[in-house]
Formats: sequence, structure tokens, C-alpha cells
Amino acid sequence: MENLARSGGAGLGIGVGAAFVTSVITAILALAVSSSVLDQITDTFNAFGSLSSDNLFGNTRDMNILQSIIFFMVQGVADGSSIIYQGDGFFSSSSTGSAWLGAGLSGFALLLGTAFGVYLLGRKNTIHLRWMGVASSAVVGVAAGIVYEILGLIGRIQISAITVSGTSVRTFFMAFLFAGGGALIGYALAQITPDASNVFTALHLWFHRACGFVRTVVEALLVFGILAFVIALVLYAYVAIRSGEAVSILLFPAILPMIAGFLFSFGSLGAIAVYGEAAGASVGLLGSSGEFASVSGGLGWFWLYVLVVVVATLYLGLREAARICMIQPTPDGSMRGKRR
Repeated sequence: MENLARSGGAGLGIGVGAAFVTSVITAILALAVSSSVLDQITDTFNAFGSLSSDNLFGNTRDMNILQSIIFFMVQGVADGSSIIYQGDGFFSSSSTGSAWLGAGLSGFALLLGTAFGVYLLGRKNTIHLRWMGVASSAVVGVAAGIVYEILGLIGRIQISAITVSGTSVRTFFMAFLFAGGGALIGYALAQITPDASNVFTALHLWFHRACGFVRTVVEALLVFGILAFVIALVLYAYVAIRSGEAVSILLFPAILPMIAGFLFSFGSLGAIAVYGEAAGASVGLLGSSGEFASVSGGLGWFWLYVLVVVVATLYLGLREAARICMIQPTPDGSMRGKRR
């Protein structure tokens, strides 16, 4: 139990530390972004009808550096922020809303950092993944959820008549998934490949030792993930430069994973839906609805991404077929070779 607590604590500490460092870098880069781009970002949080973002948020530069760091740290786990608007005066009205944000690089830093710390100490001890590793991962996830709830409360932003807080059930759940998932990966690799020096080397060794459908699934996730991130980066840079806001590229640690997620949706012929106080709206290659009904005509070139996904799928299928063909029957009827 002591070894489990030590490895879980080390993993959580390194994971939160990695997320904090990533958020510091993101916050510093955000300071370099022009005020016009920040105002456009503020507009996306305006869920209160005719109320303007200037009246609600004021200027986002009113946030101090600590609030910015905590904001990007909590946003990195795809948090759910609660928004409360309280009007002034005797006949004042109040409104509440919520914003579910996409994951940022700080969330993935939490996952990888937790896996790194857990593996670093877990590989030196005999830990059975089936029970103790899973239970310890759940404890690490709960602890991370509590930490992020506290951070959301500390980093609460109040400008003019609006209050934005990252404290919510979704924030706790997503922090639980990122940190708990990272701990589970660390414990699993510590049991399977304890001979590696760190979790990244262990992951590389496990990947090359895996065979069958496991290897195919991992390759598919890796190929599609790299494609989505690379194309998302190129697309993001192109749109930013073309719109005359090239400096907004500096916000890629917070925005890039979300754009990659949108590409995943388009590549699988899905759609992106937006819900609010008004009727919902969606946009996709096969059709759009609501206020996005006229957008589909400008998404034609996204079919090129679908074509890339099809080609990548064919490539993965050929690799799987080649691995199957490596198994050769012997004269006595047995199978020779290894399915890789």
C-alpha cells in the first residue's frame, strides 16, 4: 500500500506540475495576442442573447496572470464553466449559463505527466494491475478532480456583472478521466514493460511487442491522431494568417486539440452541434441546420480530409493483411511464424 500511495502521489504531483507549466506557457503566449483577437474569443462565451460581450466581460486583459494560468489549466481538461450574470439596480435580472470547452494541451500534459510519475516508481515494485493498480488509478483520479475543483474556485473570474467559475461536475469528471487514465497507463506499462527507463520508452517497447488486433487498434489511433493534429495545425495557421490575425497562432496550446476533434467529426461524416437558449444548430459535410444552414456550401474542401482518412484506412488494412500473411502453414498442418 505504501508503494502504491507513493507512486500515485508522485504521478499526481508530476501530472499537475506538467499541466501547470504548460498553462504558464499558454498564458504567456496569450499575452502576446492582440486585443482584437481576445475580444473575438470573449464573444464566443456570450450566451445571453442581446447582451454584448463588452457589458458582460469587459476586457479579458483585466484577468491577472494567475487567473489566466488557472483558466488555461482548468480549460485543458475540457472543463464545464458556469457563467452567472447579475444585473444592477432594483429591477435587475440575472442569468445563468454554462460553457463546455474542448481539451487543451495542458490536459494531455496532466495525462502524460501522471503516467510518467506512476511508471517511474511503479516499475520498481510488484504491482498487480488487475486490482491494486486500477484502485490506485481511481484514487489518483478522484484526487485530481478535487484539485481541479479547488483551482476552479480559486481562479474564479469576476468582471463587471459576470462571474465565470470552472467549478462544476464536468470539471471534476474530466480531471478524473485525464489523471486516472494516465495513472492506469503508468501502472499497466509498469507491469508489462518494467525494463524501460521511462514511460515513453516503455510505450515504444510495448507497441513493438504488441501483436494482432491490439497492434492494429493502436496504429489506427496513432495514424488518425497525427493526421488530425497536423492538418488542424495547418488549417489553424492558414485561417489565422488569411484573416490578418497571424499572432493568434500563439493560442495553439489551448485551441489546437479542439480543432483536431472537429476534424475527427468531419472525417467520420459526423457533425458539430451547438446548443444554447435558442434552438440548437449543427454543421457537417452531409448537411447543416439552424443558423448554420447556409454553411455547408463552404465546407466542400473538407471532403479532401475525408479522402485522406479513407486512404489512411486502406493503408492500415494493408498492413494488417501483411501481418496475417506472415503466418505460414507447415507440412504437418501447424502454423509457423508470428502474427504481428
